[in-house]
Formats: sequence, structure tokens, C-alpha cells
Amino acid sequence: MVRIGTSYRSKHINGLSKNNASEYAQINFMFAVVNISGKQFRVTEDDTLFIPYHAEAKEGDTLQFNEVLLVADQEDVKVGRPHVEGALVSGKVIQHVRGDKILVFKKKRRKRYKVKHGHRQHYTQIRISSLSIGE
Repeated sequence: MVRIGTSYRSKHINGLSKNNASEYAQINFMFAVVNISGKQFRVTEDDTLFIPYHAEAKEGDTLQFNEVLLVADQEDVKVGRPHVEGALVSGKVIQHVRGDKILVFKKKRRKRYKVKHGHRQHYTQIRISSLSIGE
């Protein structure tokens, strides 16, 4: 089953105990909010995302997104109006997948009308390789 709309953090971040603040302080928590095909995603390096389908992208290609709305690290937060100047997020295409099946059922009572359709949305799975502020 493919979970859509969530970003998965890398294993070294998820493996930390949340009670130990010193372990968190050693990791750079730089993140960005990126607009990809009209949807906003919060990304960090090594995140895996399911984004709307990019037909022109092949497996192994690198995609670059320049519509960065916000960039933050441990010291500073930069908010774009509407985009952060010079900021760039790049990711590598892992594969093209299809989401869970959604059933569309229409019925008009007392009219002998029933229609059942299924639909599976196409997604592109990417891994974020780098975040650059571009000062």
C-alpha cells in the first residue's frame, strides 16, 4: 500500500529518541516549503515524497523546483514574497506509482440507475537530494 501526501524522513532522524535534546541539536534541521504542481510540501534532505505525476520525468532524472515559499534552519527563517529568491530544491525521481483505488458510486433511487467506477491516481516518487538557499 502506498501512503500518499506524507513525507517520510530518513532513518537516521526517525531513529532518534525524542526525549534526548542533545541528539536533535547535532542534526541540521534545514527544511523548505516547496510548491510542486500547485501543492505545498515541507521537505528536508533525503525525504521521499509522492508528488503529482510528472510524465516528462524518467526514473533516475533530477527535478529542480524553484518555487520555494519558505526556507528555515536552526538560526534563520526566510519567507518568500511570493518565493525565496535564489532558493532551489532538487530531487531525484525514484519511480512512477499509482495510488490506492478510489471507488466512485452513483445511484438514483427508484430509477434503476447505478454506476460504479474505479480510479487510481498517478504519482511520481522522488527523493530530495539537496536544498540550497542561494544567498
